[in-house]
Amino acid sequence: MEFKKGQIVICDIDVYNDGRMSEFDGTIIDVNGDNITVNYLEGYKDRVDIIKAENIVALVDETEMCEFYRTKCFSGHLIPNDLYR
Repeated sequence: MEFKKGQIVICDIDVYNDGRMSEFDGTIIDVNGDNITVNYLEGYKDRVDIIKAENIVALVDETEMCEFYRTKCFSGHLIPNDLYR
């Protein structure tokens, strides 16, 4: 799956560096190989983290041309990431 700036994604992020992954939706602001910089809202805080491509769960399909897909916390017209572990 190819990622581009401005895409909306669902991703697993270890917010507190304690080994527990949580799902967030965010916008890609930079792509550098397998390192994806994502801007997302965590509680009331606006955060930016660099995450690995395999931690992207799905890509949001705003055209709604794909099938309905459900993750742990989100559901909708999403394109699953085949790299997600």
